Amino acid sequence: MFEKLNQVRKRLLVRAGMFLLGFLIFWSWFVNYIQENKSVSVGNIVFVLDLSNSMNVKDVFYNAHQVSRLELAKKIIENNVKNLNNKFWLVIFADKFNYFIPPTYDKDNFLNFLKPLNTNYLNWGQTNVNALFSGLNNYLWKLDQVVILSDFDFWGQKTYKSLERFKLKNYTYFIGIGTKAWWIVKNAEWKTLFKNGAPLVSSLNEKILRKLASKNGQYQIITSYKQWEVLSFLKKLKNKNTLQESHKIDWKLVVGLALMIVSL
Repeated sequence: MFEKLNQVRKRLLVRAGMFLLGFLIFWSWFVNYIQENKSVSVGNIVFVLDLSNSMNVKDVFYNAHQVSRLELAKKIIENNVKNLNNKFWLVIFADKFNYFIPPTYDKDNFLNFLKPLNTNYLNWGQTNVNALFSGLNNYLWKLDQVVILSDFDFWGQKTYKSLERFKLKNYTYFIGIGTKAWWIVKNAEWKTLFKNGAPLVSSLNEKILRKLASKNGQYQIITSYKQWEVLSFLKKLKNKNTLQESHKIDWKLVVGLALMIVSL
């Protein structure tokens, strides 16, 4: 009698163990599935490019070649467009906000518009951050991913505290291009610019960069970039139109469900 009870107890314990193991494996699959698919429904990737004259400063590198901040920013955009399959659009800004390239899957057309961009495309003056943020908030869809590329050396605001009022409704990646050393600023014709009789100088303003990112997303500083390199955070983004990928069955799902079924 007791021997049979012990056998039943052992079987129940084995089944309970199998069920628990199966449930843990299934739960592991479920958690991974949720994490991987959090960002699946992504809208457009919106590149926002600074075309103020400080972006002509040559203090950064692409493939070990010294280039201007603007050239590097354009190469970063180009590399990501070539290697990702999202829908892209481009905004340019300086003293004005310009909705430059509407959302498109046409990579060749996008890159043809990007290539000739220089700091003459917008009238240069103090960077109008208010116009930039207001314009983006008016045009952005809630699932759009924003990437702002700039040296953030703009100070149209009278005080640092005025940055408190700039808030984007979309999560934003701020890419700081440039170094913190001071460099002479030139225009697109490579003529030195002056302010109050002295050459105008510029450096990466990390203080503004950090301040904007703390309220709106995250930031990264880039002073060197290589061909075909892709921004790490963009690799994780999937466009909802790429969901036609092969749907492989995860072994955790199969094993977990099988163990739970067998244990019943």
